[in-house]
Amino acid sequence: MSYDPHQPYSSYGPERRDEETPPPPPPPGGYEPTQYAGPTQYGSPYGTPPPPPSAYGRAPAVPGPGQYGVSYGQPLQPPPSPRRSLRWLWITLAIVASVMVLACGGCALLGFVAFLTSNPDSTVNSYYSAIQQQDYNRAYSYLAIDTLTVQGEDMGASESGFALVAAAVDRQAGTVTSYSITSSSTNGDEATVTVHVTRSSGIAYDVHLQLTKISDEWKITQLDNI
Repeated sequence: MSYDPHQPYSSYGPERRDEETPPPPPPPGGYEPTQYAGPTQYGSPYGTPPPPPSAYGRAPAVPGPGQYGVSYGQPLQPPPSPRRSLRWLWITLAIVASVMVLACGGCALLGFVAFLTSNPDSTVNSYYSAIQQQDYNRAYSYLAIDTLTVQGEDMGASESGFALVAAAVDRQAGTVTSYSITSSSTNGDEATVTVHVTRSSGIAYDVHLQLTKISDEWKITQLDNI
């Protein structure tokens, strides 16, 4: 058999046209039936891709009730409130206690100072210190007398009258150079003090003073000399 280039060729040799199967006749109406293409590469006949697999080969599971420590249908317990520190409370109490101690200590100190500055001996010392400095007005502030005895005669007591008498004594006997308390006794709100006085002329004598506590202050209510 010779090869004809114009003759169709098949694997079994030249194809014979007279043996070809004629195509089927078209359907009525001129429409051809839809051809089924078979399953696609995703295994779905409609070409819709399935959901992608997870990283571990399976879809993640949805946590159910009771998973992760949560139970459905039961009320959640509120977290415990943080415990407040009592540090500031103790600091405040310590400050208050310190202030009270200081206040009590201050009161005690004031009371002690008042005791030292308000007693019969301190009043007499303050009085003669003013006489020695010829500060007659200040010396008179320690007195609580109604009359003054001058050369055996009584006269009404006043600040100016006392200053005149004290200045006259200083001119006649000399100023006070020294003084000292020789005796002192207290009985309730009454006290008696004896003072030994020395003047610049050399004259020395004792002065007897009566004192009374008036409004928490000791005052000289009677004296027989300056």
